[in-house]
Amino acid sequence: AIANGLGMNFYLAIFLTLLICIVIGAVNAYFIVKMKIGSVIVTLGTMYISRGIAHLVSQGAQRNVGLPANFGILGKLRIFDFFSLPVLIMIIAVIIAFIIQKRTIFGRNLYYIGSNKITAQISGIKVDKHVAILYIVSAFLSGLTGIILASRFFSGRAVGADGYEFDALVVALLGGMSITGAFGGVLNVLIGAFILGILSTVLNQLGLPPDIQIISKGVIITISILAQRWALTKYKKML
Repeated sequence: AIANGLGMNFYLAIFLTLLICIVIGAVNAYFIVKMKIGSVIVTLGTMYISRGIAHLVSQGAQRNVGLPANFGILGKLRIFDFFSLPVLIMIIAVIIAFIIQKRTIFGRNLYYIGSNKITAQISGIKVDKHVAILYIVSAFLSGLTGIILASRFFSGRAVGADGYEFDALVVALLGGMSITGAFGGVLNVLIGAFILGILSTVLNQLGLPPDIQIISKGVIITISILAQRWALTKYKKML
């Protein structure tokens, strides 16, 4: 039955996908904020559970035939023949995130929380609420990204985004984000994404195998973390 058609209305499927992602984000937030379980453990757990369910539903198959034309609208539609719809969505998302970061109390509070969670809480900031919102928004954006990728490649794969969490970490570190929090910004992460894109293109053009490319990204992460540690240590000494 899953080899033909969509199984349900395309737009209903998009809505349900985003809704499920929001629920997953809320589950992550509950365990991390209320149960005080490590974020890495919780998010890895829900990621593998979600992938396992996707494998069960799809029976491990890849859908790239028998899909209707509107399945590729989100990923392939071009705006004024200048840029694609995914690029427009990215630009809108970056602008919204930048405004939140620079022009809202919520954005400023995030830096305070990242700098010192206890101090932020004593100052009256609702730390748990802010953190929960971030996990829910993150899950929503992940779902939106998955929908766009499936539409762009005109294919449904349960493992279509394997390794993307690693790329997200590389992008954040290249953009100057601090693992400990309180440093970084939206535009910096965007620059990090461009750097990773250029790096991936260069590695592909050099004909390097995927294993070497993964090692290269690992080396970049290590260098970025060491550079951050050196910069933060020097900054604290200056203070």
